[in-house]
Amino acid sequence: MPRGAVSEADRELIDRLRTRGVEVSAAQLERWRTAGALPRNERRGLGRGAGSVSVAPSESATIAEALARVARPGRSLHETVLRVFAADPRFDLKVFLVTPALPVPEPAVRAALTWFTRNRVNSVDRRIERAVAAASADDEAEDVASDIAERHYRRAFRSDRRDFGREVLIEGLRLTAPEADAFAVFTLARLLGQEAVGSDRFAEAFRDSIGDVGQYQAEADELARFVARENAKRELAGRQHIGVQKRTIAADIEAISNVSFAAICQVRDTLSLLAEATMIYRITRDSIPEDQTARRLRDFFTSSYETHIWVRAATPLSYTSLADSWKWMTSVITMICSDPGDLESFQEMARRVDFTVGDLRALVSRSTAERRDRLSRQQESDFATNEHNPAE
Repeated sequence: MPRGAVSEADRELIDRLRTRGVEVSAAQLERWRTAGALPRNERRGLGRGAGSVSVAPSESATIAEALARVARPGRSLHETVLRVFAADPRFDLKVFLVTPALPVPEPAVRAALTWFTRNRVNSVDRRIERAVAAASADDEAEDVASDIAERHYRRAFRSDRRDFGREVLIEGLRLTAPEADAFAVFTLARLLGQEAVGSDRFAEAFRDSIGDVGQYQAEADELARFVARENAKRELAGRQHIGVQKRTIAADIEAISNVSFAAICQVRDTLSLLAEATMIYRITRDSIPEDQTARRLRDFFTSSYETHIWVRAATPLSYTSLADSWKWMTSVITMICSDPGDLESFQEMARRVDFTVGDLRALVSRSTAERRDRLSRQQESDFATNEHNPAE
């Protein structure tokens, strides 16, 4: 085929996409293939020495359509891949957040996750890392890092205080000021190391991060003293501290690279299921609170502290716009997959999920029917009242 000529397979693919309202060029298809985001055409023999023809793989049209709907001038192809990987853009997501997973090629997804981990410019970790790299001395670096972390979590605290419609079961309690300060300390320990924070300060943060302990304050204080003593011993002995360990971008990227693609996809799919479950629970809890599926959801959400953490991590996907939800989805995926302990905890939780997409959507149908019946009964009652007491 002459250089620059468009293959018959690509012409057929472009025509098929056009019937779906999507315009792509042969050059776009080739760019996506070069980046590993679109499977290459296959050569198929015609038999009896008649040569071969180029054939697009069966999944090419689906992937190309999704990429074309998300691609924009100036948008990184890595971002485009992550948007497609996080949720199929061909669906108008409102309540039903679980969609058939697109078969995006593994190399493209892995490259995009690496890009995201390295370039999340707005995350508190990356902002601190850039500030530390620009600082002129260690003491200044610690001060700058501390200031960024404290301001970040104080803003989160103030935002939580204004969240009057918060659903505790799926979103957790509002962040307290001591918890916000504790999370700032944890961020410093994660980026600069616990030695930069100090054993006593870290132990106090460990205690404050628990939240309101009520009558168990004495036990919480004793726990903090134990952590301080133990970490002081471990630091002198050159052993690993209790609690948050120092992390780097390179370490996170390597950890994610060691996670199987099947496990990465399972994390994505489970987060989507949890997000849909929290949204549907929220909109059906008042109409049919004693429904069997509604009770199962409540029981699951409260089955363990770890489960509660992962449900809370998934919940923002249910109310974040599609334009931004890919960032939250990818952030949670990279957070889970960059820490073997978190991944193990998440997978254990995923094995205990005892509801399906079908269960959730049937719950919506029953809730809708109950609301309709309730409205009908109310209208009949109002009509009977008006008939009995006609207006003067």
